[in-house]
Amino acid sequence: MRRLRACARQHANHDGVLDWRRIGPLIKALSDPAQGSAARDELKRALGPDDEGSRMLYCMLACAGAYTLDRYHALGIGGAADDTVDGADDDRVFLDTMGCFPRFVNEHKVSYGDYGFDRDFWTYRQLGASLFRLGQLEYEIIRDAENVPAGVDVPRAVAMHIPSDAVLGPVQCSDSIVRARRFVRRFFPQWAGAPYVCESWLLSPALPRLLSESSNILAFQRRFHIVATDDAAEDWREWVFRRSPAPLSELPENTSLQRAMKRYLLAGGTIGIGVGVLKS
Repeated sequence: MRRLRACARQHANHDGVLDWRRIGPLIKALSDPAQGSAARDELKRALGPDDEGSRMLYCMLACAGAYTLDRYHALGIGGAADDTVDGADDDRVFLDTMGCFPRFVNEHKVSYGDYGFDRDFWTYRQLGASLFRLGQLEYEIIRDAENVPAGVDVPRAVAMHIPSDAVLGPVQCSDSIVRARRFVRRFFPQWAGAPYVCESWLLSPALPRLLSESSNILAFQRRFHIVATDDAAEDWREWVFRRSPAPLSELPENTSLQRAMKRYLLAGGTIGIGVGVLKS
C-alpha cells in the first residue's frame, strides 16, 4: 500500500523518475482489447525496475477506475438502474472481475511470503473488457483463432478460467455457466454460438486416478469433452503446490490432493493439462 501511494503522488504531480506524460496514454491503451497486450509490454519497458510489481499494479488499477468501467458502460454492462438481469447492470460484474487484483496480490504472499504483483501478463484481459467473472468462474471472449486452445479448430470461442478462490460445487458451477450464456448472448451476440473451452490441470486425464468419484473437481471435469492433453505442462505446481520449485520428494503434503498427487508423480505418473469443450 505504501508503494502504491508513492506511485499515486508521483503520477498526480508528474514527478519522480518516471515520465508520467508518456505513461498516461499507455495506461489508457490497456483498456482497449486491440491494444492491451502491446500496451502492457511498452508500459513494462517504460516503468523500468519495479519493486514487487507495485508500479504496474498502480497503473492497472488506475486504468480500471479511469477507463475500464467506462468501457463496461459503453458495452451496456452496468451503470443502469432500470435493469438488473443477472446483476449485470449494477457494476457487480465489474467489481467481481477486478477482484482479480487483490486475489493475485494475496496469492503472491502465499507463494513467496510477501505481497507483490506478477500477473500483469494476464490482467490486461480484464482491463480490456475481454474477461469477466460471473459467479465462481471467469469467461474470456476469444477474438482471434490463434488464441483458441489447441485441439479446438474454430475462429472464435469463449474460454473458461477457474479462479483460485472458486467454489466448484455442482450448483455453483451450473449457476455460473447459465449466467455466462445469458451474458454472452446479451453483450457479445457474435459469440452466442461459439464453443466454451477450458484449458486447465483440472481437466487432466490423471485426476480420476487420484480423486474420489464424488470429487467436485471430477464433477467439473465431466462437463467437458476432452479434445487434447499436454502431459508435460506443470500447471499443477502453481495451483496445487503453491508454485513450489522443490523436487518431487520434497513437495508439501498438507492436503489430500497434494498427498495423492505427490505419490502419483513419485511413481512416475504425469499430470499435465487437458483441453475441453463444454458439453451442450
